[in-house]
Amino acid sequence: MEKFSKIAESGIPTPVAVDSAPIEKKDLSVEIKVYKKRWFMLFLFILHSICVSCQLTQYTIIANIIMRYYNVTSFEVHATALISMLYYIILIFPVTYLLKKISLKKSLVLGSLLCCVGSWIKILSCSPDRFLITLLGHSVMALSVVMMLPIPGQLAAHWFSSDEVSKATSIGLLGQLLGMALSFLLPPLLVKNHENIDDIGKDLNLMFWSIAVASTLSLLLIVPFFQSDPKLPPSKARAFQQDHSVKEQQSFGKSIKNILTNRNFMILCHSYGLILGVQASAGTIFNQLFMVHFKDGERDAGIIGSIMTFIGMPGSILFGIILDRTHKFKELAVISYAATIAFQVLNATSIVNASLPMVHVTTILLGLAMSGFVTIGYETAAEFTYPESQTLSSGILNITNNFYGIVLVLLQEQIFERFGDIYVHATFSVILVIGLILTLMMKNDHRRQAAQKNDELHVQDPSSDKVQTKHNGLNV
Repeated sequence: MEKFSKIAESGIPTPVAVDSAPIEKKDLSVEIKVYKKRWFMLFLFILHSICVSCQLTQYTIIANIIMRYYNVTSFEVHATALISMLYYIILIFPVTYLLKKISLKKSLVLGSLLCCVGSWIKILSCSPDRFLITLLGHSVMALSVVMMLPIPGQLAAHWFSSDEVSKATSIGLLGQLLGMALSFLLPPLLVKNHENIDDIGKDLNLMFWSIAVASTLSLLLIVPFFQSDPKLPPSKARAFQQDHSVKEQQSFGKSIKNILTNRNFMILCHSYGLILGVQASAGTIFNQLFMVHFKDGERDAGIIGSIMTFIGMPGSILFGIILDRTHKFKELAVISYAATIAFQVLNATSIVNASLPMVHVTTILLGLAMSGFVTIGYETAAEFTYPESQTLSSGILNITNNFYGIVLVLLQEQIFERFGDIYVHATFSVILVIGLILTLMMKNDHRRQAAQKNDELHVQDPSSDKVQTKHNGLNV
């Protein structure tokens, strides 16, 4: 009697036969295994994302000092934050196409190399007449953001079991959150608003050297130790995705069409883009909003920005754990959005009333609520678009994030200059309400979960209407 076939180590499913009867409907069996070294792969990515993200707002959080040192306008300082958003919108499709052609490791090495080169270029810019050089270095570094953002969901799907994917994605996002927190915290601590311009240059030099060394160490760890995939897939969903990509040889254009014609996903894109756009633009102009009510408040502004991001780390993990246990994607998205609106209003009120203790409290609550939507967005996108590549779906998802970020930075800067900070806070609240309405319009469509729940392989016996089954176990 012919037994179930053995599985190739490539992780691609093979047909299963029962007895010697001919098979009318072939089905697939696959061996799965979760490896302990998945955590080390995740650590290497987190280290890289810290090196990238810690540079994103390093100029804007000390905008008044940068304006004075380089003798530039506020718009030119804000341009350092807008560059990465603009690059993402322009380059995400060619980069995503590239990522479909090369391995996860090669994409991470390339991103780490760009970050490293950009960081070293900045060291050459510590002179008041070299703003264009610092902009060049920041531009090279910003290219690595395009490579980095699609990776968390992809890495989680490649290495983690289905009941760990949401948690792994949220942990993978920790590097970005920690890096952003350091981007708020370190510049005000390292770069002081000295009367002597040369002393500011020395502080900037110390900051640039620190980041360049850290980026170099990250690259030297990733090149020899990071792996794209384990020998065996960690879940049935991942195995089917591998088989789907091999068998169908689907064109890149068709994959984009499938995703862009998915109504639920497109609603999610705008919902996700609005909340993350608000977060990005608020972080960019926070120095100006804060110092209207707190004189000489550069240090406090940096601490508050870092608090919101630091507190977002446990918030991101918490939402990831809840998602893994409940799979209530839409419900958690609505809760996160509603809480963000409430705490945004309270935070704005605290800033306008110059109540520093209340600013700290409401910032913590806002960070918890807002960061949760990052994890929810990535995982919901994967659910809506399965079995399409997470790299493509997360890439398109982040286009709206960066588009709304650019629009809101430019819009809010004009509103701030013409009408004042209160109107800026009010605009943020209105935009978040629109995002909540869009979130309520989404429908639950758990495609990935439906595939994972199909735990049994059905093999049709032509001599009988009955279906014989085999359960697949999980080797940990």
